[in-house]
Amino acid sequence: MNQTKKISYPKGLFTMACVNALFMPSLSMTNALLVLYITSQLQVSVKHAYLIYAAFGSLFYSSSLLGGYLGGRFDYKVAIICGCLLAGFGGCLVAIPSLTFVFWGLSCFIIGSGLVVPNLNCITGRLFSKDDPLRDSGFTIAYIGVNVGGFIASISSGFIANYLGYHAAFIASYLLLLLCLIIFLINFKRFEFYQAPHVRPYLPQVTFKNFLPIIFAIIIAVPVIAFLLNHAVLSNTLLITIGIIMAIIIVKIALNEKGVARRKLFGFLIFIFFGIAFWALYMLAPSALTIFIQNNVDRQIGNFIIPTASVYGLNPFFIITLGSLTSWFFFRMSKKNKTLPLRLKFAAGISCIGLGYVILVLGIAAHDNLGYIAFLWVILSYFLQTLGELFVGPIGNSMVGSLVPARLEGMMMGVWQLSTGVAGAISGFLASATAKAPSNKITEPLFTNHIFAHFFGLYGLVTIGVGLLIVLLTPQFKRLWDEDYHKLADSRKMA
Repeated sequence: MNQTKKISYPKGLFTMACVNALFMPSLSMTNALLVLYITSQLQVSVKHAYLIYAAFGSLFYSSSLLGGYLGGRFDYKVAIICGCLLAGFGGCLVAIPSLTFVFWGLSCFIIGSGLVVPNLNCITGRLFSKDDPLRDSGFTIAYIGVNVGGFIASISSGFIANYLGYHAAFIASYLLLLLCLIIFLINFKRFEFYQAPHVRPYLPQVTFKNFLPIIFAIIIAVPVIAFLLNHAVLSNTLLITIGIIMAIIIVKIALNEKGVARRKLFGFLIFIFFGIAFWALYMLAPSALTIFIQNNVDRQIGNFIIPTASVYGLNPFFIITLGSLTSWFFFRMSKKNKTLPLRLKFAAGISCIGLGYVILVLGIAAHDNLGYIAFLWVILSYFLQTLGELFVGPIGNSMVGSLVPARLEGMMMGVWQLSTGVAGAISGFLASATAKAPSNKITEPLFTNHIFAHFFGLYGLVTIGVGLLIVLLTPQFKRLWDEDYHKLADSRKMA
């Protein structure tokens, strides 16, 4: 009698989705509230606030390199325990209305998150074999958990800050981090880790010996990050400089390769630059776009005014709703043995986010008598930005795997993550350029509209131009690293 083996998700996957959903609010609330908090409560200038947020964003994404290394070197579970406790403590420090405490709190949060995020992903990956047909959908479930948490946190953050104060919002995120850790620890023993043949099984090593090096790294890293946040221009310049150095190193490595491997590495470097262009514009949302929404957008619906911070919830909302549609679209293409090339996904994503800012220029042109633009324009902007994110965001890992030699994958994955940090640093300078108005005119839309229109239009059109350039250069990209193309060319030469 034939029996069909039941295919099911491994135990632990839905716990990981829940843990992701509970961890994400801390980041979402920080993104939604940080610039508003330090400008309104701590009297930081808008320009300085943009640079602080850029330093925070760039260091946050770069910290995954340290956290991923420590988790892999010692233990994932130990790293997550340390990270949740440290990030939660940082949230409490940020709630204290002092810029010094904010810098130390953000530093703790950055290092803590760096210990948590990559190691949560590693543990999720350990639940599946590499060729498990449920692997991709399993990661999708975990990703949905991230965005459900982000959506709820972003929507609620504005109301909590308005009615209970900013400190309440940051402390609430700390309590959720504790709940996240408790659920993770309670359910961890039930996880079903995949055991590959001839590979040592993953057995958590929660020992004092493994805690010590991670605690030592935290003691060193937290003051360094706090110093960089306090010197935001230095931090952003340093990240950009490191990015340039890494680009030179990639060029040197590529020149030592031969044939298709060399061409693919140069292609990888080109797409890093395209990725930086995308993420630099994307990271304007929690800084320049937030101040624009606060002062230049009509957020009133009847007698109700939408809190500025809650508007940030449009991004995870569209990820949840559009994500299923884009997944269905790509699934249908794969069923027909068709795929959208990597370069065209980049082109579509970069063009979409550029359109997201150009659409705001049209909204500004249609402002009312007081200078305010309709909220619908902001919804359209977030829709286009998120659509672009769905094209560019998920393809980083696959790009590294398809363009980089296997022995260099680990290093280049780190470079790809670092490039997001470089983009965050660049976004600080882009946002600062919009802060041209005198402090007594910042809240007057009739005075600032033309400033935002100029820079949003400039950034949007340049980015759209980059997207069109990718399309125009498609034949050259194909010649650069397509193996089949070069095999055909070689056979023609031999003939």
